[in-house]
Amino acid sequence: WAVAPSFDARASALSKRYRYRLAWARTLPPWEGQRRLAVPYALDPIAIAAAAAIAAGEHDFAAFALAGHAGRGRRGTVRTVTDVRVLGRGRRLDIVVEGDGFLRGMVRRVAGALIEVGRGAQPASWFAALVREPATRPPAPTAPAHGLTLERVFYPAPHRPVKR
Repeated sequence: WAVAPSFDARASALSKRYRYRLAWARTLPPWEGQRRLAVPYALDPIAIAAAAAIAAGEHDFAAFALAGHAGRGRRGTVRTVTDVRVLGRGRRLDIVVEGDGFLRGMVRRVAGALIEVGRGAQPASWFAALVREPATRPPAPTAPAHGLTLERVFYPAPHRPVKR
């Protein structure tokens, strides 16, 4: 199988799914340390899920973009998040975000802000203000990169194989 020479992996993507993994622990086993963030305080998964639901839909995510990466092109910092889920089992919690595109650092900042809500440092209304009024708010805190995984990229139906 081969793809057409005109295929562009980034431009052809319909959506992407990211997963940010957390653990309520001071330290993690070596096999988890590079894929999950150890959070040394209790998190409220219900508060995190309630706040996360606010991010679904089309919004200006400027408060969640890393400095100097405020989006390019006609969309600027507006993105559509189609699904946000908070999945947990025991002392593990995953934040799954799916959307039509993401700003650089966006998912890490969404996760960082949700951690603040989950530990009780900020109310859900603070997260809502970051989403709904980004120009009036300082940027969200950035969670470390090692908890983040690009889980899947969705493309249109497969093309016919290119004959060689």
